[in-house]
Amino acid sequence: HYSGLNPKFELEFVDPDKEVMRARTLEIKSYNTLHLAVGDRKTNISNPDEEKITNELIKLTKTNQPVLCAVTGHGERDFEDQEKDGLSAVKSGLSDQAYQVKGLNLAQEAKIPSDCSAITILGPTKSFLAAEIKILAEYLVKGGRALIGLDADIKGKEYAPELKTLLSKWFIAVRRGHIIDPNPLSRLMGMDASVALIASFSDKHPVTKENKTQLHFASALPLEVKKGAPESLKIEWLAKTTGSAWSETDFKSLAKGRVSFTPGQDLKGPVTVALAAEGSLAKEEKAKTRLVVLGSSRFASNYWSRLGGNSDFFLNVTGVLLKYVTLISIRKKAAGNGTFEL
Repeated sequence: HYSGLNPKFELEFVDPDKEVMRARTLEIKSYNTLHLAVGDRKTNISNPDEEKITNELIKLTKTNQPVLCAVTGHGERDFEDQEKDGLSAVKSGLSDQAYQVKGLNLAQEAKIPSDCSAITILGPTKSFLAAEIKILAEYLVKGGRALIGLDADIKGKEYAPELKTLLSKWFIAVRRGHIIDPNPLSRLMGMDASVALIASFSDKHPVTKENKTQLHFASALPLEVKKGAPESLKIEWLAKTTGSAWSETDFKSLAKGRVSFTPGQDLKGPVTVALAAEGSLAKEEKAKTRLVVLGSSRFASNYWSRLGGNSDFFLNVTGVLLKYVTLISIRKKAAGNGTFEL
């Protein structure tokens, strides 16, 4: 279809079982995967269809790259950092998908630049100035796009409380606690109970509807949707822990490494660790905000992003936030007569 429309489109079939090294080089992890490359830009598409292929081609051939602006100045994780707590690995994945990443210091800029397609705030450990929160609040109300990832502290210290107050206005509550998960599978993989196994995903949201790979969230916070959100704002859960997990609130016992679930005090699993909000706070507001909040930023760090589906999940989230308004939507064709083999 595509090669018939444009002679520059070259198509080749690769058998990953016979050409193992080439499949690894192309980072093909499963059958029915399409590797698209335009110059130095590349991406992989699982279970490709016409809509997915066309949209990815639009992204790869765009001369103006979407810009992801990473807020700095509050101890956030660094996309340039190649150490275990840095984000250089996922930045490489973003570059492969034709996305550009640059730092943004709100105190110095005093605004969010117009070339920012979306912003991230990942793992802040210091407080935000009132002026910075005002900039963020105005940006979101005017239809901004943001990814915010917060971490729990084993001693119960609350990081960036001003940010949690801002999220509360968008009817997203970041509860105090540290998610504990004594899942046997995590133990077999050499992880302690401070790492939550994420195996439940929403099949309604584009970030997770095709996700089948478990995640590992270290130092995770519990999230909750507040009641009273207007009809103009749609909030959906994206990912939850298993039923064996809970949100521990006794930080003295946690610091000593001795914890147990306390009914009436701790939040029993499955616990929500990822939420997505889209819409506006007022019906008359035309600008549509897109916001994703995660109960962990460590999962995307260089150490943890290599495990399970952590890296893919992060790239899916940022991909949805950076999605071009020019991307097309192709109506699914009616299914024809199928075949049935006994």
